[in-house]
Amino acid sequence: MAFILSDEFFDVDLEYKKPVLWRKILGLIYSPSKTLKLLSRIPDNRIPLINGFLIILFTSLPFSGLLTHLTISGSNTFITTVYNYFLSTFLNVFLVNTLMLVVSWMILTLVYWAALRNFTKRISYTEIFKLTIQCLIPLIFSRVILTISVYLTLPAINIIEGEGFEIISSQISLLFNSYTWIFYKFIDTAAWLWAALILSISFKEYYNIDFKKSSVISYTVIIFYLILLNTPL
Repeated sequence: MAFILSDEFFDVDLEYKKPVLWRKILGLIYSPSKTLKLLSRIPDNRIPLINGFLIILFTSLPFSGLLTHLTISGSNTFITTVYNYFLSTFLNVFLVNTLMLVVSWMILTLVYWAALRNFTKRISYTEIFKLTIQCLIPLIFSRVILTISVYLTLPAINIIEGEGFEIISSQISLLFNSYTWIFYKFIDTAAWLWAALILSISFKEYYNIDFKKSSVISYTVIIFYLILLNTPL
């Protein structure tokens, strides 16, 4: 394993032959500069698709943790109705997350596209959109941590036929006001800043923009985005 992730391996693999998909994805983490240099010459549209899908999936999966913590007492009809309700709600959550995340990525892309056009005209919105999602790979890790945290810390939820569903919202609110959620927000912010670093490298490798300038652009946009994201309405 050490050999696979060594600089010597990446020197040979990225320079003389086209690596397989999983090595390019790992390369964005372990050797972003060399991997992005390769992808700037030989793009792989599968990477942003995989990254985008995994981010959306693991942003939605924590809601499914409710199903594993449910204890339902009542008739078979009632139990079936409750489970069907949560399953349909999970699908709705997945669709809403897909829409909201894609729209947010489109807005990020628009800002980056406008900023980068001051340095080079040879860019397209579509290319920046793919590049942005490609470099958001650290968010997969933070969303996986969120999913695991919810499964481990969410309290048991007891639903008894004839009682209201208010208990569910009250117990969920406890999770979002717990130290677990604070820890997750810290991890998620770190993941965004990590993604900003990868984006800085990508602007340098794709468009030959000075690394300091690309870092200023990348981090300014991401930090402003995080401020807006965490500002209560």
